[in-house]
Amino acid sequence: MTAIRDCAESIASQNPESFGAVTELLDSQQWFIFTRVLLYLLGNSPTAPLNLIVHYSTQPFLFSEVTVRHEYSLLLKNRFRVLTNAQQGAVLKMIENGPDKLSYVKAMTRSNNEAPPAGEVDAYVRGWKLDWLSFIADDLQGEWMGLYEALQEELPPPSHPEFPYFMTSTFGLGGRLLQAAPRSTGEADSKTIESLLDQYRRNTHEGSEPTGTDLDHLLEELQMVAEANPQSVLERLSEISMLPPRYLAVIATALANCAGGADNNLISAVMRLGTAAAESIRRTEDLAERERLRSSLTAVLDQFFRDDSQPLGAEFLHPLREMAKSLLSTVDATSESRGHGGSEDFDPLFWAINSPDGRILENAIKLALRARKLQGDIDYVEPAWLLQMLSDILSTIPPDEVRITAILGYRFPWLMHLSKTWATENADRIFPRSPECRWRWEAAWCTYVAFSGAYDDVLEALSSQYAKAVDEVSAKHVFKKSRLDPDQGLAQHLAVYYWRQLITLRHPMLVKFLTLGGKRPVSSFISHIGRGMSQVKDIPPNVTDSLRGLAEWMTSSWRPRHRDTSKALAAFGWWFPHQFLGDPNWRLKTLGGAMRRAGNAENMDRVLKELDLLASEKPALVIECLKGLVEKAPKESSFYFLADSSFGIMEKAAAVANPSTRVKIADIADYFGANAHFEYRRFAQTSSE
Repeated sequence: MTAIRDCAESIASQNPESFGAVTELLDSQQWFIFTRVLLYLLGNSPTAPLNLIVHYSTQPFLFSEVTVRHEYSLLLKNRFRVLTNAQQGAVLKMIENGPDKLSYVKAMTRSNNEAPPAGEVDAYVRGWKLDWLSFIADDLQGEWMGLYEALQEELPPPSHPEFPYFMTSTFGLGGRLLQAAPRSTGEADSKTIESLLDQYRRNTHEGSEPTGTDLDHLLEELQMVAEANPQSVLERLSEISMLPPRYLAVIATALANCAGGADNNLISAVMRLGTAAAESIRRTEDLAERERLRSSLTAVLDQFFRDDSQPLGAEFLHPLREMAKSLLSTVDATSESRGHGGSEDFDPLFWAINSPDGRILENAIKLALRARKLQGDIDYVEPAWLLQMLSDILSTIPPDEVRITAILGYRFPWLMHLSKTWATENADRIFPRSPECRWRWEAAWCTYVAFSGAYDDVLEALSSQYAKAVDEVSAKHVFKKSRLDPDQGLAQHLAVYYWRQLITLRHPMLVKFLTLGGKRPVSSFISHIGRGMSQVKDIPPNVTDSLRGLAEWMTSSWRPRHRDTSKALAAFGWWFPHQFLGDPNWRLKTLGGAMRRAGNAENMDRVLKELDLLASEKPALVIECLKGLVEKAPKESSFYFLADSSFGIMEKAAAVANPSTRVKIADIADYFGANAHFEYRRFAQTSSE
């Protein structure tokens, strides 16, 4: 990722006119790591356009997205001063609104089983505001500066405020903050499995087994010692196996962190301890105990299914399945059905994969896939245990639930791979289309189409869902403030299906999409095909014919409902350099038709290089395309880029052009000259002689 950042930074600095294209490419990727690179460029590159700085600085979903906080906060620190008063006010309003207090109260309640007092919540809010104001302290004025100074006097200075504080200190019990007193390095080093077992025996003999914070402290020590010396656990495994489930689960987590997939003795110990702990999940009525077991055993499964390439013998599938089944039995689809509170400002998949239920569901599906891989297609038996438990969950799921729904939508292609029959029969339950299930539909569909690839059999199973999405293209979506862009994802899926000939130019779904879609989704459809052309070596003639037919129809006969949508034809700039599409005449006429309607071209650098190559061979068509670009180019970076790049094209064309083409060359020269590019004067003089 460092290489991508450096490459993007180099392109943006050397070719400022390409900043928009770099931004669009990064923004089109469906993972936050690319958003981080984008925000880094906007915050640090001297060539960053003001309109992009403004757009990304004032986005609520970026303000609340924890995974991009570092880069977003530095963007504010470096660029807040260039925003207008209204734009600065939008940022300050988000700070004024404060953090999500409900989530904070829930997290702290899970930590010690009782809600924090109101004063503690208020202190958290004030500290949160101090963190955010510290980013823009140099540019604060009036009341905001007064608030910042008051908070400075009241609270200790922020420590790395660009990093969320709650990520700074966690351990295997679900990643929550510990209240244990700090210990010296010597004290920590002196702890051993033997001493901790002795401590446990003394406590239980005296009837004083630790609880609350003391229990958390002991469990933390057990995990650290077991990770530091896993061999000592193996040596006393029989004795350790007699401990209560809470201890077994934590030690299993520690060993899983050390196993690495290569040490069967460690893995066997993990399975033994984890299975024993899992058996008690359904029996325990202590909610805190149950949550400890869920968190620790989920962490165990995380270790084995984080990387699909990690080897795992078939002999371990049964104990892993027992753990997964026990965990799935604790998933409650109704527990936080209204946890989003009707808010549009969050990403359902990000919420899902960071929740215990979401991780449990994800790991169970990964386990079933691993089992299928080990069985092979010939001996494959569908995972009845998983399918039945998923059916049970779906039968209780409320109409506004989003966490579990997001996971099932995201992993629907995996479910198809596990059981095409089950997935097809349950498609309408996972992607419910009724109005009362709007939240569930959006959570499932948005995550599926944004983060999952396009698969042939899935198109058939979700035909009704694709049709619904096409009917609603460019309409308002529930998660409008999140990073999810279902219209763009739909466009890219349709582009893949068109390339594979699964839908044709006359397919009702594609016709409706191109009729109803706005500029952004239609542009994504065209550009996704164009970008993909460079990744394919052998393109069948029938695919080439269908691509040519699409280009000819869209540049000549296509009539979208929204006039602005015609600007999406600029994306044909990604098609133009590919010679397999046709001879130079066809490619230049297609580009010219697209430019006349769009007034611009994406992939401008490659387009101009190709025009330069064809200028001597096809001067009339080349100049016609160039004239269309120059006359409609805005007086911004794209115009100056054209002025810097067109001289060689015009020089080659002028050497072989006929009189009518020379007149057009003179028109371009006059246009450049009127904007202070006097180096083009020679073309105006030559053409007039």
